[in-house]
Amino acid sequence: MTTVGADPTVEMSSPEGGTPADLTTRKSPLRTDLGHTIIAPRVAEKIARQAARQTAGVCGAEASGLSRLLSRAPGSPSATAGVAIGADDDSVAVDLTISVRYPEPVGDVTRRAREHVVERLTTCTGLRVTSVDILVTSLVAEGPVARRVR
Repeated sequence: MTTVGADPTVEMSSPEGGTPADLTTRKSPLRTDLGHTIIAPRVAEKIARQAARQTAGVCGAEASGLSRLLSRAPGSPSATAGVAIGADDDSVAVDLTISVRYPEPVGDVTRRAREHVVERLTTCTGLRVTSVDILVTSLVAEGPVARRVR
C-alpha cells in the first residue's frame, strides 16, 4: 500500500478506539466478499471542506493553491484540490487551507477542525485518514475592527 502524505511515526487511533497497528490490520468497510467501493477524490474533498467549515472558529475552507496546481499537472498523483487518495483507495490524506475567526486561538481551531474532518470522512466514507495538514492563511475579524485613537 502506498499512502500519500502519511508519516509512519505519527500515532493515530481508530474511531472505535485502538492502536496504530489496529488501523493497518482492520478490515476496510469498502472491501467485501461481494466487491469493493471506490470513493472519488472529489467526494472526499467536499466532505473534508464541509467538515472544516462546520468547525467553530473557521471562517472558510478552500483547497490550497499548490494542491489545485498539482492536481492539474500531467502525471500527478491522485490528488485533487486538497485531497490525496492512497494507492489502495481505502485511505486519504487531506491538505486544507482555512481562515480563522479573530481572536480565536489558532491552535484550538485547527485541532477541532482536524478532529472533525477525520470523524466526518471516516463516518461518511469508511476511508482511513492518514493525515490532515492545515494551512491557516488569514485571521478574519468579526464585524468592524475598533481603531485606537492616539
